[in-house]
Amino acid sequence: MNITAGVTDNGTIDIKSDGTYTYTDLDGNNHSGTVKVDYDTFGGDYSVPFFAFYEGDQFFIGCYCHETHSDVYMTGNGGMSQIVRIK
Repeated sequence: MNITAGVTDNGTIDIKSDGTYTYTDLDGNNHSGTVKVDYDTFGGDYSVPFFAFYEGDQFFIGCYCHETHSDVYMTGNGGMSQIVRIK
């Protein structure tokens, strides 16, 4: 579902190669923990990747994603946000 107004979860996220992350929202609040990539399967054969972010054992936030190439995952509102691997 596309969001046209009132977006509240804006910020930046830094994901390390060890699977840890730090998320900073627009107000400067920080969250950190681990991220896992998993797949939901629909209709038996259709797999959709998603990122699941945890603070300790608690689920913090997640997003479905679409890999456009090996270093870019499109996420969020119609793909307007991205998670990009920097080598």
